[in-house]
Amino acid sequence: MKIKSFLSFLAMLLISVMVLSLAACGSKDAETKNNESGSQVTTKATEKDKVTEKSEPVEVVYWHMWGGDWKSWIDGQVEKFNASRSDIKVKPLAVTSDGETKFIASVAGGNPPDVFTGWGNVIPTWAESETIMCLDELISKNAPDLDDFLYPIASDLGKYKGKTYCMPINLCPLMLFWNKDLFKEVGLDPEKYPVTIGDLDAMQDKFWKFGSKGQIDRMGFYPTYLRIWVPAFGGRFIDENNKPTLDDKGLLNALKWFESFVTTKGYSIEKIDAFTTSIANSAQATNPFLTEKAAFTVDGVWLLTDIQNYAPDMNYGICPLPYSSDGGFENANLTMADFDVIANGSKHPEEAFEFLKWMVGYGGNEEAAGEFVATGGNIPAAQKVVDSSSYKSYLDEIPARYEFMKALDSENNLTYPSVTYGTYYMDRLEAAEERVMHGAQTAEEALKQVADEVAKEAAKQEATN
Repeated sequence: MKIKSFLSFLAMLLISVMVLSLAACGSKDAETKNNESGSQVTTKATEKDKVTEKSEPVEVVYWHMWGGDWKSWIDGQVEKFNASRSDIKVKPLAVTSDGETKFIASVAGGNPPDVFTGWGNVIPTWAESETIMCLDELISKNAPDLDDFLYPIASDLGKYKGKTYCMPINLCPLMLFWNKDLFKEVGLDPEKYPVTIGDLDAMQDKFWKFGSKGQIDRMGFYPTYLRIWVPAFGGRFIDENNKPTLDDKGLLNALKWFESFVTTKGYSIEKIDAFTTSIANSAQATNPFLTEKAAFTVDGVWLLTDIQNYAPDMNYGICPLPYSSDGGFENANLTMADFDVIANGSKHPEEAFEFLKWMVGYGGNEEAAGEFVATGGNIPAAQKVVDSSSYKSYLDEIPARYEFMKALDSENNLTYPSVTYGTYYMDRLEAAEERVMHGAQTAEEALKQVADEVAKEAAKQEATN
């Protein structure tokens, strides 16, 4: 009996342990399932958060220096880019007053825009000072054949010391415009344009008109911006070793030609200053060439749009800049560009680069870029954009635009000198031009002063870098 009772007790004990064990397992399984369920809910919530994150577009801050009609144009183009992308939103801001200085300050202050559009000869300085990003890594990753896509001159304009720092979005060759009706008025053949500097001198002298008080009512031609004319005189700014060539014969001859307007040709600089001051802040509609206050002007392809808008009945012609018969180059040009850079310190360089690609037309964006460049009245930086239907329509609208395309084919195109003191160099040449035209120095004296100034600046830059 005792054995039976013990066995019964033992059996009951085993059953209790099993029940308790099963209960514990059930509890543990339930806890595990609950934890797994909670984990799955958490994971799904995290993934949902990520989707929500991705659906918010990245804001790319974009500064440019266009005002007036040009601001409306660029704002409209940015809207089109934003409409084409759900992942990126570009926020434009016009910084029309001292934009470059403000851009540099924003980088130094640690809060720059992502993208900045500029022009001029600033890339070497900005590259050396690390104001802007080198784009080579972004190009290698996102646009490996960009150099093949761009015109060679556009590719060159974007480089400094073999590395790419900017994206030229359009090119700006210049040509000479003349008013054919005014040619008829003074007895000149309206279809015979000036080929040489001598031709231009002889023709332009016939157009000057003066009022009763001796003020200029209309001028023939008066040269400005010496650097534009240096290639036409066979000149250059630097040699093969990137050293300034201020003893260059072509550079000197160009400045002496400028000087002749206030010496041998006898035009009064005081009257010219009064005339130019009166129109200095004029709107596009009152450009002296459009209002027939000047028989000639040197300008870019965008002037054709202004003529269409503000002087649609004007009878005009376009030709390459006349060249000097004393060593000058035919069809010569100083080709410039508007360009985009990405600031060092950009919060979103990858997305900023997508915007750059869209503006230049790379990666299937040819039609969009064609429309972008066309509505701005410019010349694309790539042949594929020129070939787009949107840009072809623009060229066909005003056939004279094709003349500017021909200018890009010239082997006598120069660009700004790609040196860190390049901006300083151009500023000193402009100051020299001002001194010569106002009789403070001869051309020779002015260039000697520039040579001394630039040599000191170059030495300082070399020591710094």
